[in-house]
Amino acid sequence: PSPRQCNTGEVWKECASSSCAEKSCTRRHVGPGCTLDCRYDCFCDEGFYRNADGACVTADQCPPEEKDQLQFPGCPRPSPAKRAKCGRGA
Repeated sequence: PSPRQCNTGEVWKECASSSCAEKSCTRRHVGPGCTLDCRYDCFCDEGFYRNADGACVTADQCPPEEKDQLQFPGCPRPSPAKRAKCGRGA
């Protein structure tokens, strides 16, 4: 497919893995395991995250309810006492 005009904060990628091509407000870290599919599309550029409305925004523009998941991947909404532990991937 031919490249198309992407929206603000997006970049055209060719043959990108759909699971690792971009980050989102609720999933700030991608990989290391990625699907082997090959998608040609606009994805969020480096430093941008896909929000629930489908726009690519900076981390500080992600909704507050999604920021806990950003800071502590793998630990859905940890309590303050558990944040340090979750931040280390425990």
